[in-house]
Amino acid sequence: RRLLMASAWAVGAGRCTALVQRPGRRLWSSAASGRAPPAIGPLAAAAAELRVPMLAACHSGRDTSLIGVAKEPSGARSAAAASEQARETDYQKLLKSFSTPRDAQAVAAAPVAATAKVGDWSEVRGQAEAALHWPSHPLQPKERLEFASAFVSQVAALVGQNEGDCGGRLCTLYKQLCQSGALLCPRTTDAVYSGVVVAADQQSLAAASREIVLLLLSGHVASLAAPRGSALDLAKELADGFPPALLQSVEAGPTITLPAMVRTFRSVGCSAGELWTDRVPPADFGNFGPHSSRGRISGGMAAAASPFMLAQTNLTALENCSEPRFEFGKDVEELTEFLSTRRSEASTTSPQALSAYACGVGQVHNLLDLLWSFREPVVLDGVSNPVVSLAAAHKHFIITGNSAMPDDIVKASIVAALSPLREKVTLHAVGLGVQGLLRDPMLSFCRIVQSGRSGLEWQVREHKNWSGLLAWLHESAGDEPEPPQLISTQRQIEIEIRRRCAESGGVAWASLFVPEPCEQLRRWTTILEDSGPA
Repeated sequence: RRLLMASAWAVGAGRCTALVQRPGRRLWSSAASGRAPPAIGPLAAAAAELRVPMLAACHSGRDTSLIGVAKEPSGARSAAAASEQARETDYQKLLKSFSTPRDAQAVAAAPVAATAKVGDWSEVRGQAEAALHWPSHPLQPKERLEFASAFVSQVAALVGQNEGDCGGRLCTLYKQLCQSGALLCPRTTDAVYSGVVVAADQQSLAAASREIVLLLLSGHVASLAAPRGSALDLAKELADGFPPALLQSVEAGPTITLPAMVRTFRSVGCSAGELWTDRVPPADFGNFGPHSSRGRISGGMAAAASPFMLAQTNLTALENCSEPRFEFGKDVEELTEFLSTRRSEASTTSPQALSAYACGVGQVHNLLDLLWSFREPVVLDGVSNPVVSLAAAHKHFIITGNSAMPDDIVKASIVAALSPLREKVTLHAVGLGVQGLLRDPMLSFCRIVQSGRSGLEWQVREHKNWSGLLAWLHESAGDEPEPPQLISTQRQIEIEIRRRCAESGGVAWASLFVPEPCEQLRRWTTILEDSGPA
């Protein structure tokens, strides 16, 4: 096998190289991966206490049966879409009408306005503008919990579902965060953002209410939107009695006219293709598609473990009590040589201080602690697909220069080598030239991450330029087993690439290694929900 991998290492233009394909489940236990759990540190200990309520709060009735399974050909999907067209709701058809080219919209604008079938988001705009002038959120964490819990109780009573499915599990998690120690606590921010959740029909309102609870607990002002009719009538009942400045129900409008000041957007009952055909999504977005017997297919940031956005790490306290806990093998030691900090300090720092930890690897050990803490699934009672677990998202890193390896890509390779999960990573080399992958440091780095050792089985794709990457997104990304999770490393991601990722159900992250470890984990992973052993 090693001889085969050594002889097979080569990357051709426009070709995807995968040296090793491993069958089986995506989730590794430490026994399956052959990796012993590291020594338990303070963050791992704090996270272990939250594992059950955190993963329970992630359950949202997703259909993850197709994740990791090759999709049907585009032609078959088109035929299936045609057969489903007759069953589309009026709201879905309306969204599609607003996804036509802008010159066509100008012709259709008059009859839409005359019949007044959609909202204009004016109430959302007014709520968001008012929140911009607040010095901070008016509710403290425990008060947010009381507010959200009251909303959950009202929703459960009106829609006839249990409180857990309407956001109760999120409240349970948040209550434990409020009671936890100084290391993990509810996330706070000085800014107050505007969030919108759209329910496509009356049957989607319970799931949409769960997303509203997430927004309320995370410090947003929230709007629950629904199309005119019975869905909007029920939505107004759900929000009745709550202050509109914090929570309101509004008539849904087309996404193309969604106010730019809306930072967070969720849709329940519509596919990603319907939402983002002609509109770049907000900073935080996601959707849960139409309901089926297996659940709802999630897209965008809704596919991630969103409840992690409720948690915050006391980084100062963590730095004072943290120390290295991971043993680096030969492959990881070689990867640390690509870190810019190690290269720049090599001539000025003593060998004793040049440990891998001191040269930047310490910035990722918190993420590793969290990955190991949440590696085991939890099983819920009384829900469909009760087994909830974290799995590594298929990450697509973009590299646009070959003079040095970006630190974020190097750190990601170190995490992948030490992770308890099966890590799937594709490196997109954009505009490096004919010999770009055949020169160091790219040559040496790719040899390590494609070697198959330490679980490193990265793929590499070459694109002549940004147009080539966009062409891949348009023509091939839709046939991947999972929606693309693009991560930039050296430059801003073009608007059209962001839009195309969203349209295909994926997301383009601006960066991966943000300061907050819980946010790193949200971007690194995705949620699996299944029925367990047959």
